[in-house]
Amino acid sequence: MGIKKHFDQGYLFTVRVWLEDLGDNRTEWRGRIRSEASGEEHYFCNWPGLLEHLLGMLPDLSAGLPRNAEEGGDVSHGKG
Repeated sequence: MGIKKHFDQGYLFTVRVWLEDLGDNRTEWRGRIRSEASGEEHYFCNWPGLLEHLLGMLPDLSAGLPRNAEEGGDVSHGKG
């Protein structure tokens, strides 16, 4: 029941991305991720940074996940 409870609960985040002008005809994508539940937010400047912050804001469920989920497998559970 423990892992199912976490999947049913869900988490809501807002991700905002924008193109930052660095001068000298250079630009860089930047962004912010915000947890709507806690208000916690982090800024990032690349996709690995977004993923790192997102995973850091989620509870650690790896102890209860099936083996294939830890390896990036499909963990979706449809209802019906």
